[in-house]
Amino acid sequence: MMKQIIILLLLSSILLQCQTKKEPMPATDFYISEQKITYKGQDLPFGKPVEEWVKIFGKYDRVLPPLGKDGIVRRNYIWDSIGIMIEEHGSDKEVKSIPNFYIFFMNLESPLAKEGVLDFAEGYYMNTDKDSKNYEYPFTIYKKPLNIEGAEVKNGMKILDINQERKSRDLEPISYIDANMNGKVEEEPEEQANGYFSNYGAKNNPQQQRREGEKKNFYHIMFRQTSGEVEYIRIVQDKGQEYFKY
Repeated sequence: MMKQIIILLLLSSILLQCQTKKEPMPATDFYISEQKITYKGQDLPFGKPVEEWVKIFGKYDRVLPPLGKDGIVRRNYIWDSIGIMIEEHGSDKEVKSIPNFYIFFMNLESPLAKEGVLDFAEGYYMNTDKDSKNYEYPFTIYKKPLNIEGAEVKNGMKILDINQERKSRDLEPISYIDANMNGKVEEEPEEQANGYFSNYGAKNNPQQQRREGEKKNFYHIMFRQTSGEVEYIRIVQDKGQEYFKY
């Protein structure tokens, strides 16, 4: 009888280990967390001029015409062959720096572009300007998996998929935030909602700590979901500014 009990205990232990064993993360070019962003082991040069980004990714393919607002000039540099974009802020009197970085899972060839719902190209197929060179979307989407805080993220995933993956890695889920500056109160929407998702407000998130009085530099990772799929990932270097305004 004692022998049978020992065998049952051993089998239960093995079964529990199998159930809790986590699949290893695949090798990725990007590692993204709130404290560190790297590409092939190199730290991304947030806050530095575009020339420093060229040293890591090579020469960019396109530059969109500059846009100005509130005395700030923005330029978007796009790597069509990789599927990424950086947004440069500055003016003629200021040192230019890069606070925003984008990784795109969709572009103007995606089905949602034809539906006219992409964030940066609403009504694209109904517009008279159909020159893809005039839009932010890279000609090639980013197709490799990403390591975001130890969880795998890749194109084609929904927020629900990402949260399931994060849960399996014992990470806090990402949730909807009002980053569209529309002034509406939007609380606890479903994971199927369209808009930005992030860790904003999570208990252990530096952003929450800053709101409670502790200012801390970190990277804010935002997932843009459109019609049920993640369209792009936006990473903002946060130095205490109100980054939603940029």
